[in-house]
Amino acid sequence: MNVKVITKLQELPVFSTQEPVFCDIETQGLYINVRLIQFYQPSTIDTIFLLDLAPIGYNKQHHTLMLEKTKDYMKKLHLVFYNASYDLGTLNLVPALLDDLFYAVKSAYPHFMKFSLNIVTEKLHYGKLYEGLDKKSLQKQGFVLGAYLSNAQLRYSAIDVLALKLMWEDKKIQDIIQNNLAYKVDILSLKYAVKYQQNGLVVDLKERNKLLEKSSQTVERLTLELPEGFNPNSYKQVRKYLNTEESDHAALVRYALSNKSLANKAKYIIDIKKAKKEVSYLTSINFDKMFTKFNPAGAVTGRFTSSGGDLDNGFNSQQIPRQFQKLFKTDTKDTEVIGLDYSTLELRLACTIFGEQEMYKQLMNSEDLHTAMASQVTGKKLHPDGLQGDTNASSGMADIEYEYLTHKDRTDAKSVNFGFVFGMSAKAYVDYAYTSYGLEITLDQAVKIRDAYFAKYRKFKEYHNYVWENYQKPDFVYVTALGRRVKPKLGTDGINGPVQGSGAETTKLAVHYLIKADCDRLDLDSNIEWEQCEVVKYIFNVVHDAIYLRVPKGTKKQWEKRLANAMVKGWEEISKVPLFKFHNIPMPVAE
Repeated sequence: MNVKVITKLQELPVFSTQEPVFCDIETQGLYINVRLIQFYQPSTIDTIFLLDLAPIGYNKQHHTLMLEKTKDYMKKLHLVFYNASYDLGTLNLVPALLDDLFYAVKSAYPHFMKFSLNIVTEKLHYGKLYEGLDKKSLQKQGFVLGAYLSNAQLRYSAIDVLALKLMWEDKKIQDIIQNNLAYKVDILSLKYAVKYQQNGLVVDLKERNKLLEKSSQTVERLTLELPEGFNPNSYKQVRKYLNTEESDHAALVRYALSNKSLANKAKYIIDIKKAKKEVSYLTSINFDKMFTKFNPAGAVTGRFTSSGGDLDNGFNSQQIPRQFQKLFKTDTKDTEVIGLDYSTLELRLACTIFGEQEMYKQLMNSEDLHTAMASQVTGKKLHPDGLQGDTNASSGMADIEYEYLTHKDRTDAKSVNFGFVFGMSAKAYVDYAYTSYGLEITLDQAVKIRDAYFAKYRKFKEYHNYVWENYQKPDFVYVTALGRRVKPKLGTDGINGPVQGSGAETTKLAVHYLIKADCDRLDLDSNIEWEQCEVVKYIFNVVHDAIYLRVPKGTKKQWEKRLANAMVKGWEEISKVPLFKFHNIPMPVAE
């Protein structure tokens, strides 16, 4: 292995734009302070180049200038990374051509289960490339700007790109790169995300301050109900306070739903822990804009993941608590927010993937699945004028004030549909219903609801049983709509994986068609000039089945229509795949 450390861009050879350049970066922190950029194109020269942007005695201004010049150079190349979302997200760079072997190897070799680069190279029998290197220690140490770099750090950096060259030559991996639709859509989605994640999420600081004050007051009020100096996050203190042997969340929910004297105490613990989390979260959201770094196939299912890393104003935009989502959707003087999501996407996907005829009939008859389930659970009928009660009613105890179905009943029914479609047990449902919907359900009630659910949707039960009987077999993998292959660790993974993965692919297609339509409207070549499309400047978040845009004032209606058209197009295209049992299920798109 020939390795050369360089400090000037001019010391790089002239790489061919027709052949892959195996690349990696090393940073001081997560998404900040790039120290090294590794380049390896053996078809040009069999030497691994380590470009040191901040050697001992470096100048900060020079470092910034060097980085920008290097990025301009890299844009013209065909770059191959391993988990490119990190490298490109840190650089804010979209190259002319891109491949990500992290995405490819997961579908080529799903049975590996773990996909860190050193583990994959060993499983592919490349020898112990990292032997003698403490990789975790080196990663933790970081590549500090201006610090001395040890031989171990340099060797570790070089081996990473050597490993990519060996993986690139693997026939199974090349088959995924050349032929797998899920992989191709992931690469497109990654390119798009690197651009639109730079838009950031505008924060309504005025509303944030109100919510922070409210949560802080809740903490103060509940603190007065607890012993002085009590720490609700200390399992020892909680057990002593409750006089119990258990203190995990499920146990607390069980106590809170009991008729015993500790019910109120358990509720205090649950509520103050929730309020403290809210205070911590809101305290961190103290910027005009928050930024995230997306990995469009970061989850094993192929779903988006996101992280803020070490960015001061970085956060996870995929896990914004429901009650705080409004903070990022407020209109400004110059902009308006659009947010559309697929209506009951996962239920429609489960229906067509599992082949559930009864649900298919409901969907083809335009029945609302949550209203129908509310009727089954409560025994109430739908009033001729529709749902009764407060349109914005939050979930909670059954709405017994009304003879007919209410909006609250429908909201409560979501817990049934979304809980049991993925094989949740009755016991787990009790916790889920209380935590997510505020429903106080007994175990006996949960058993009856679950039994009735699977009596109605028998194909769901059949598929669940099939997965539970087979998921541990060595050759068992599940496949998503576009062909992602995954070996599940748990039975529940095998049940929900094809659905969640196919849902993620549907949303990725929608983003693609949205950008493509905008490029066509502007008469741009969508394969070359898509970065110039207006909509790339407007997308600010993509969450599972929802897409959010912040558009110029006065353009909301036209962009809402364009987004809805793209989302319907994404569903229509994915509905053609062989994995689906039904190819004509309608898909509403709503705010």
